[in-house]
Amino acid sequence: MRKILKGLSIVFIVSLLFFMVLNVNVILNDLNDDKRQRAELNRDQAISKATSVFNESLFELLVEYRLNQSDCEQVRDVEAFNLSGNGREEIIVISAIWNGSDDVKGLIQVFDYDYYNDSSALLDSLVLSNSSNDVALFEVDLFDIDEDGTTEIVITGGINSQGWAFLKVYNFTAGQLNFEWDEWWFSTYSGSLTLSANDVLFADFDNDTVTEVCTVTTISVTYQNHNNTVRFWNVSGNDLVLENQFDFQTSYIELDWRNDDNLWAADVDADNYTEILIFGAHNSGGAGDSANLYALNYTGSALNEEAQIVWSYSGFGPGEQGLEIGDFDDDGELEILAKFQWRPTADPICHAHYNMINYSGNQFNEEFGATYWTPGSTHQRPGHWFAKNFDADSELEFISTDYYENNTAFLRIWDYIGGILINSEIERIATDCTYQPPYLCFLNNNSHFAIFYSKQDASGYQLYFSIHGMYPPVLEPIYPNPDYDGYNIALQWANTSEATNYTVYRSNSPITVLNGSQTIVGTTTANSIQDGYLPNGTYYYAVQANYLNRKSGPSNCENVTVSIIPNRRDCIKIAGDDQFTAANGVSNPAAAGNETDPFLISNWAVITGPLDAACIEIQNTRAHFVISDCTLSNAPIGIKLDNVTNGAITNNKVNMTSTGIYLETSDNNSLTDNTINGGSNGIYLDGSSNYNTLTNNTANGNTYGFTLAAAGYNTLSHNTAIGNTEGFRISGNNNTLTDNTAMSNSFIGIDIWGNGHNLTHNTVTQNGIGIFMGGWYHVVTNNTVTSNVGFGMHLTSSSFCIINDNNISDNGDAGIYMYGFCRNNTMTSNIMNFNGAQGIYLEADILPMLYNKFIHNTIMSNSWYGVQIEGADDSEFHLNIIIDNHDGTLANQIWDSGSRTIWRWTIYELDIDSDGDFLTNHQEWTFWTNPYSADTDNDTLSDPFEIFYGIDPLDVDTDGDGLDDGDEFIHSTSAKNPDSDADGLSDGDEVHVHFTSPISQDTDGDGLTDPDELGNNTDPTLADTDRDFLDDAAEQALGTDPNVSDTDGDGVLDGIEVGMGTDPLNPNSFPGDSLNFLMILSIIFGVITVGLALGLTFFLRKSRSMKTEIDSIKEQIKAMKKSEKSNVSKEQAPSAPEKPPKES
Repeated sequence: MRKILKGLSIVFIVSLLFFMVLNVNVILNDLNDDKRQRAELNRDQAISKATSVFNESLFELLVEYRLNQSDCEQVRDVEAFNLSGNGREEIIVISAIWNGSDDVKGLIQVFDYDYYNDSSALLDSLVLSNSSNDVALFEVDLFDIDEDGTTEIVITGGINSQGWAFLKVYNFTAGQLNFEWDEWWFSTYSGSLTLSANDVLFADFDNDTVTEVCTVTTISVTYQNHNNTVRFWNVSGNDLVLENQFDFQTSYIELDWRNDDNLWAADVDADNYTEILIFGAHNSGGAGDSANLYALNYTGSALNEEAQIVWSYSGFGPGEQGLEIGDFDDDGELEILAKFQWRPTADPICHAHYNMINYSGNQFNEEFGATYWTPGSTHQRPGHWFAKNFDADSELEFISTDYYENNTAFLRIWDYIGGILINSEIERIATDCTYQPPYLCFLNNNSHFAIFYSKQDASGYQLYFSIHGMYPPVLEPIYPNPDYDGYNIALQWANTSEATNYTVYRSNSPITVLNGSQTIVGTTTANSIQDGYLPNGTYYYAVQANYLNRKSGPSNCENVTVSIIPNRRDCIKIAGDDQFTAANGVSNPAAAGNETDPFLISNWAVITGPLDAACIEIQNTRAHFVISDCTLSNAPIGIKLDNVTNGAITNNKVNMTSTGIYLETSDNNSLTDNTINGGSNGIYLDGSSNYNTLTNNTANGNTYGFTLAAAGYNTLSHNTAIGNTEGFRISGNNNTLTDNTAMSNSFIGIDIWGNGHNLTHNTVTQNGIGIFMGGWYHVVTNNTVTSNVGFGMHLTSSSFCIINDNNISDNGDAGIYMYGFCRNNTMTSNIMNFNGAQGIYLEADILPMLYNKFIHNTIMSNSWYGVQIEGADDSEFHLNIIIDNHDGTLANQIWDSGSRTIWRWTIYELDIDSDGDFLTNHQEWTFWTNPYSADTDNDTLSDPFEIFYGIDPLDVDTDGDGLDDGDEFIHSTSAKNPDSDADGLSDGDEVHVHFTSPISQDTDGDGLTDPDELGNNTDPTLADTDRDFLDDAAEQALGTDPNVSDTDGDGVLDGIEVGMGTDPLNPNSFPGDSLNFLMILSIIFGVITVGLALGLTFFLRKSRSMKTEIDSIKEQIKAMKKSEKSNVSKEQAPSAPEKPPKES
């Protein structure tokens, strides 16, 4: 029976452990990232998304334009860029023009598109010609080629019949095209001078920190015989200096001038080296035709082929080949879309073919390939492609054009989801298109796009383009107009499909383009907003729709004229307790001015304040007062408190002042529910204003929303700063910011200096930089710092700060950037995922960066290294998850060029059990245990065992009683109770100091507790301390001395006296009959002797048995330690490119 019970107990314990681990796994598995879920989309889901997103067109036709040329014109390339600096892009078009005698020239044209009036105009044009009358322009690029700080127009072309190729550089200033310089070079092959392509790239190809110019020039002999020359140039002033040139795929590959996207420079495998991608055609006249894609690298002395992929089908082709590169399925890796035209053998009609591939390990890997063709149509040619996010989700879509030789052109929108390329929308855009697919370019922050093509009519080919826009809002007229109040100017507009929010702009002149000169009224998710508190004048408004990754153009512009009586009320100035009068705007001058009966100033309106004073100013008072529901505008200061205590400023609206609310040397005031718009400073507290509370205030469109200039011990909670340059600018000491929102501030969300500030539960999003921090002893906890344009958190000259439990993710640059003299900061349990650069970036300056600690953080899926260290010393990284950063390889998770960095317990894989203790690495991270040791605290108990029994796996002595957790189990004591037998003595002292039993209050069973015996100076392990035949409890009851065997000194032991009936406390009382005494004494000694013999026999047997058990336990412990040590795998650090971190 005993064996059965023991077996059932073991089964129960094992089952319970398995149940516990299983449940932990279930909980932790809920934390799987979105990337894994997105990767599991199936085809049905992909098709469902495609059909639901594009169920109606996102675009509307805004303007059509046709350039009237006497010559025939055919477009060659199109680009868009803001060359003139007026805030909107110009459109640059290069074309070929010719007359009836084939007098071919090149034409450069620059167009302007006026978003407000939906009109376009030709700004300037230049015709390129030479004596041979055969100038060809192939491509236009926009690049600061000579590094003079100005973006130039770079055009490549040549003289078709003479083998001369050129690169020409122009600038566009004062509305005119101006020639800067050019470079010419000569090419010939097999006697041919026919120049069929000349393309250009700009990049640092050989990683020497200098940008090279790469040109690829093609000379054609026949359609099957071509020579491509790749040249690398350096720019010196206004000249190109040839560095190297190489012939590539001589007599084999043709490059097509009709596609400016068959030559790319990109780091497609994320190895920090730029690859050159060349996509060409091999035409053999039949079944041997193929489309060939090459990846090359340039070392400075050699051009090397890394890889190639070939598409070869039964039939004729290819043509119209081109590339597009991007992360199209949002899996964190670049894909390459390769497109070309192909004609099957059994079908005389050309089809469009698309292949999606990726590139890694010097190898192309095909993900998807398919042919798209509209049944019943003629030859189909794939055209221009752009990757853009049109539907405001997290994934890119494609917009493309294609051409059918029945003069029809189509615009298509595509999705690439779950490994499938789906044409989700198609729209016919032309029925008179000639020779080639239309070109595309995007304008106005991607809110508009233009379609260019050559249109055939009775006079020949003519350039035609149309401009389309994503729906901007439609602003309704403003009523009443004119406005005789100036307080509440109500704006309303029609909602735009899929817009996330709207930004409203105001100007003193009509708004034709959004160029930064307009005032932002506010940003809202509603379709209405209220402006006001404006002085006399005419004001112009426009609304912009904001999408997740794009913005619309401005709406129509509406205006309102404000015509009110200036200085509707006089300003108020109260300079002491006795000036709270009706004449000074106080509605209850008879009030006591105490906490229960404060003075009231309410509903006061100053529309145009003084030029040198505040609208309302209170000075030198300790009286209680309330300023509420006032409307103040157009003054240096709205409300000013100077040397004031006990003021309450509530629900006021301050507009277009230099400073909305200003506290100078004022303490213990409250500012609540105020709104401040359009000034230099929203709310400003100077250096002597302390212990004030700011709650639920809003500052929009100011330079600084909230400023604490060296003020201290103030509390800011539930305030909102939107659309300022800086949201919160905090210096001084010991201020607290809780539950505030800093959003869409152009420079910094929260700017912290000084010492000892506390930031908790704030939301900091969509700013330039999220939190910028300098100073010492700040505590930053539980904040959300996401979707900022630059760094999530930037620390400079910060020391002894605590940064815990923050979410610092999805920012455009590094999650946490630490620069310069930063030391002794501790960052614990933060999340730094999906940032645009590093998760954590440490960069030392002249002064050292020392002793910063990063503990238990999550650093995943950042675009660069998870952690990058440049020059920082003595940093410590403990138990951090660093996974799936950069390219996902182990070597690129960390870049450490610091000194003496300590790496401890870093986790590079979550779902494995590195130490074999039945806890995954992720579970170990959750419990803060060492994933590479089964017994983190080395107490002989494994981590899952301690977790199951509620024992601390990180502390060798959980209850702090001086007895290790493993020893507690040996002694049958509780590892969670320092005094298992509740006798007042700790378990450790009982075992190691007093040698008493830690599970019995009376170790020797003499009736006295162990602490009582220690207090009486008797031996708690011996029932009869003085060995006088009376145990210690009896001696305590009789009053004899338990430490003296003959208390009364009469020569007879106390126990014998008690046995003989004499008094052990009286020396004159002792046994009288010596014979009887000796007889009794002999009997006693006989009994004792027999007892000792029996006891000794029992003790020896018991000792041998206990020794055997103890030896068995010791052997089991040794075996356990040996087993656990053998299962512990040392943590392996990633092998960084140069200097791998040292794991300890």
